[in-house]
Amino acid sequence: MDQVLGYMRRQLFSSRPESSVTAAMVNNYIRDGILPRTKGKKYSREHIAKLTAVCIMKQVLSVGDISSLFSLVPPEDIQRLYEKYRETLDEELSSVIERVPDGGDGLVLGEAVVRFALASYANKVAAEHLIDIIEAQEEEERGRDGKGKGK
Repeated sequence: MDQVLGYMRRQLFSSRPESSVTAAMVNNYIRDGILPRTKGKKYSREHIAKLTAVCIMKQVLSVGDISSLFSLVPPEDIQRLYEKYRETLDEELSSVIERVPDGGDGLVLGEAVVRFALASYANKVAAEHLIDIIEAQEEEERGRDGKGKGK
């Protein structure tokens, strides 16, 4: 667990302590079914991939919404999904870095902060809307065939 927590601290881009991962958080994600159970005390690549995604996406989405997203992915597609996740993260970080002002007074920097915060809010609203659509589609499918995926 200490190795996993150390690795996660190096993966996350925040300097703020509230962004760190704790053993209790990892255990809760396993208990809640967001992460698979470990085999003994061994964490797999799937654990690390999902934990990395959870830690970043939980800054914007609820853990329940993240769990809903994970439930859409068959286990055999985890590798492909993680590769796409990393590619998209790199693209988004590069795009943001290009828009960060190199300097300026408090007003210029404050305006940039507001712009980034509002863009984050707008993206969060869009993401939650799409999750609602996905959940409605799943509910409709369950109604059609009388079963479907459970959460």
